[in-house]
Amino acid sequence: MKWLVLFLLTINDAWAGTTVRGEVKGESFYWTNALAIANNQMVPSFWQHAANLPATNSWLPGGLASLPASIITLYKGVDSVSIPVQFLGFEYNMGSATPIVGADYSGSVCTNNSHNGGLVRITGGQNCFLNYRLDYLITVAPFTFIRPVFYINPTDVKSAFSTQPAGVYLGQTKLTNLYNYKHINVESRQYLDHTFGLEIHHQPSVINSVTVTGNNELTTQYDLKQQRVSASSTFKLMASGFFTNGLKVNLINHRTDYLLQGPNLTKIPYSVDCINCQTKSLISNGKVVNFTSKVLGSNTTFINFDIEVFFENQDLSLIEVGQYSDTITLLVEPDI
Repeated sequence: MKWLVLFLLTINDAWAGTTVRGEVKGESFYWTNALAIANNQMVPSFWQHAANLPATNSWLPGGLASLPASIITLYKGVDSVSIPVQFLGFEYNMGSATPIVGADYSGSVCTNNSHNGGLVRITGGQNCFLNYRLDYLITVAPFTFIRPVFYINPTDVKSAFSTQPAGVYLGQTKLTNLYNYKHINVESRQYLDHTFGLEIHHQPSVINSVTVTGNNELTTQYDLKQQRVSASSTFKLMASGFFTNGLKVNLINHRTDYLLQGPNLTKIPYSVDCINCQTKSLISNGKVVNFTSKVLGSNTTFINFDIEVFFENQDLSLIEVGQYSDTITLLVEPDI
């Protein structure tokens, strides 16, 4: 008579962590290293290497060993935000070792399982398993790579960060998977602990584009009686993105003199006004009066403002006939 000796061995192993990253920019959110694999199922875009596993020729993949956390709290200094999360199970990758289907399992089976060659996904429930064993012709490590299956709703992430300051927020929680394996007719159970990290880069205001319309040639007006000349041109700017606190408009080079250069080194000082800015005048009669100003706007996707370039009442007798030009460089950025 042959006897089957069944022995249950519980082992807790420390496991390297998995960190999933995402970015919130304005009203947009996207993952930088996570993949959607099915309806309301996601995995990291990378695998965690499974090292030093006991060798076996027959094993039974399992899912979550216990009820995991449903909330992850992320911190940035004294600021914190809580993100709802669903941990569903695990994926196992057997690498180059392709198992064959073994005996059916009569115990607790997870509700959503799939097996395709060397890849097994176990989700739905806790302390449950695939519905059949996986067997090898030789004794090998049961699997080579592993990664958690989870779901985080992007709407929940955007909502959680809607009132938070900019920065990198970090949080983590613990997960445990389990699986059974045989060695010399001894059935053992292995538990592996995982650290699941969540890292969100939050940029509440973001600028996607700035369009500029207008005539880069100033329209001149002459007062021949007084022998004076004036000129102006208005540029309309529209910034798109998401702005929680308006825009900053900056003169980025620290010139102190702004002069239109003409023939024979003739120069005309000019002015620049930001019509819709809190501080209107940036340059007055060739001299910088404000290097920066602000356009108001709260929780909006578009901000419009005008820039007027002009000079007034210049003495015609001091101006040579010809073309005058200069370059103004403005930096437009979200005010955070």
